Amino acid sequence: MPASASGRTCSYTEQMPLLVAEPLDACRPLEAHNYAGSAVLVSRGACSFADKAAALQAANASLAIVYNDAPGCMVMATNGSGPANSSLVAVSVSSATGALLLTEAARGASVSAWAPQYSRLDAGALVLWAIAVATVVGAALWAGHDYSREALSAGAGADTEGEEKAAVGSVEVQEISVVGAVVFVVFASTMLLLLFFFLNHVFAVVLAVLFSLASMQALVALFAAALARGVPTLQGLALQLPLATGSGWAWPLQDLMGVALMLLILRQFRLPSIKVASVLLPLCFLYDIFWVFLQPLLIGGPSVMVATGGASHEMLPVLLLVPRLQGPPSAYSMLGYGDVVLPGLLLVYLRIFDVQHRRRGLRGYLPPAAVGYATGLLLTYGALYLSLGGDQGQPALLYLVPCTLGLSLVLARLRGDLGAMWAGSAPDPKAADPLDLAASPGAPERGTLLA
Repeated sequence: MPASASGRTCSYTEQMPLLVAEPLDACRPLEAHNYAGSAVLVSRGACSFADKAAALQAANASLAIVYNDAPGCMVMATNGSGPANSSLVAVSVSSATGALLLTEAARGASVSAWAPQYSRLDAGALVLWAIAVATVVGAALWAGHDYSREALSAGAGADTEGEEKAAVGSVEVQEISVVGAVVFVVFASTMLLLLFFFLNHVFAVVLAVLFSLASMQALVALFAAALARGVPTLQGLALQLPLATGSGWAWPLQDLMGVALMLLILRQFRLPSIKVASVLLPLCFLYDIFWVFLQPLLIGGPSVMVATGGASHEMLPVLLLVPRLQGPPSAYSMLGYGDVVLPGLLLVYLRIFDVQHRRRGLRGYLPPAAVGYATGLLLTYGALYLSLGGDQGQPALLYLVPCTLGLSLVLARLRGDLGAMWAGSAPDPKAADPLDLAASPGAPERGTLLA
């Protein structure tokens, strides 16, 4: 989900006496003192945060300070089960701060809570926007280059399976069918529910290890020559990721690995026609809208998509992350891989169509679609800033699909290419523009190409 901040305002509570809850965990009614209008120090554990909030609300407390019972950070959440119309302010602090506050409470200290309020947009989101746009455009150009290499091989009369595979590199291209598009959306919804209800630390580590191994393959494919000697070191870094997804230094490595993985996916999987794109992308469009906006209205509770991570609050490596430049230290601008890969499949198809039909520059379909993707992502950030539909985030495909698929369909109709795109006419390798074939520097032959 995209997010950032350009400014901030602050609000303060009045000074209030600091008292210690009795019982300390606030899992039973608080009757030992008059807690009305007070800040109450509470330990974590023994019951849910919602139960603690209900007990403090019943005691007319004004501020709950929940301190951790172990080193590190904690995330407080009630998953929509907290007391209704609560005016209670809640703050979480570390175990060390909790110990200090216990000492100060014994001395009769008073406290005030400060709540910085940040704008939903931040300059870090522009960095995320640039990464996403560069990824989809780079993947489309790479796929077009692969197709051009295939055209060169066919034009040279390559007639063996080994020569044809060499023309497109070591990645075997798979085409996505209409049935595959439908199955993908069903599978994605099933996985989303499984992650929401059953995700725990062990499951998260397994997913992170699988991500690390897959992205290692992608990095090797992307930088094969340059990384020939550095792969063991990189592998060591990659395998540290499952243990450090929450660390402040992990996001650049995770983003690099994620971009490489998305490039590999977009190189390996292709749409055979715009008809398949017209099934896949609208289904994903509806999927995004349902799980972000409609599901909370129909069955209550938080959005499954936004809240995925469950009570364990695990950080899964399925997002591009950029720290907010003006926000809390742990806040990030985020964008899901699906918001890059799904529109990217369309841009890859359009680039190959351009190569097949010798469409260059603005006469092609890739440049308008790339502008449409960049615009759709900006519209997503704008909707996030305006909190359209609530504060639960924005379904990026709501804006990306019309700006990419919609624009491409209209443009193809106006240019008279919609029939060929819809039918998915068989590629003619000999029709590829020779200017799209890039020679490899330092190769023994002029026609040798980059892998």
